[in-house]
Amino acid sequence: MKPSLEKHWHHLPQEELLDLLDTDSDKGLDRFEVAVRQQNFGTNALILAGSQKDFPVMDNDNVVGVFTQSGLLKGLLEHGDHTRVEDCMQ
Repeated sequence: MKPSLEKHWHHLPQEELLDLLDTDSDKGLDRFEVAVRQQNFGTNALILAGSQKDFPVMDNDNVVGVFTQSGLLKGLLEHGDHTRVEDCMQ
């Protein structure tokens, strides 16, 4: 993975982001690369804590939906741990 700590990832074009992260949108990472990155960066974790339960989903400067804690839990139950944000937002 190419070092770039100051990037605004959500503003990058998909191809540039995939290149920076050294990954493939169809295949993802192989098991070896996942293990290396988990050792270097830790595992992914989503923590549902605190008082905020709703989060706006933005596309450029437009709100395209609302991501809610209850929507996430419903999406995980219906689609498993590979749930897409689109499947959870309202």
